[in-house]
Amino acid sequence: PDLVVATADPSLLRMLTFALDQMRLPHQSFTSGTVVLQRLLDLPRGGRPTVVVLDVDLPGVDGHAILERIGVERPDGFLIVVLSSHADESVQVRSLLAGALDHLAKPFNVRVLMAKLQRWVRIARHYEVAA
Repeated sequence: PDLVVATADPSLLRMLTFALDQMRLPHQSFTSGTVVLQRLLDLPRGGRPTVVVLDVDLPGVDGHAILERIGVERPDGFLIVVLSSHADESVQVRSLLAGALDHLAKPFNVRVLMAKLQRWVRIARHYEVAA
């Protein structure tokens, strides 16, 4: 998929899914940190990176743990945008130092996120990673 969304927040998932469907961006959605981590690790290596919208507050494995593990095992495979209800500086810095492309604190403007996602997906489509 061009885009993976991982959040356990049902209203946020519905809103993002609706917006992504309207933009006709191919995506997959997950509500479990454990499941999304395994799915990301199972994606084939090489090719273009997948854009991932990753909520920190996921059941099973939290978003920061996923980000850190992906950074070690598949550092070039994903462009990860972290979402968090924690707006303090230390949480944002942790995300960015672990390799996140961006960190958005909730609540955020969905139109701004969608504009950013369109841009990042376009960038990912032109960026090939060696297998």
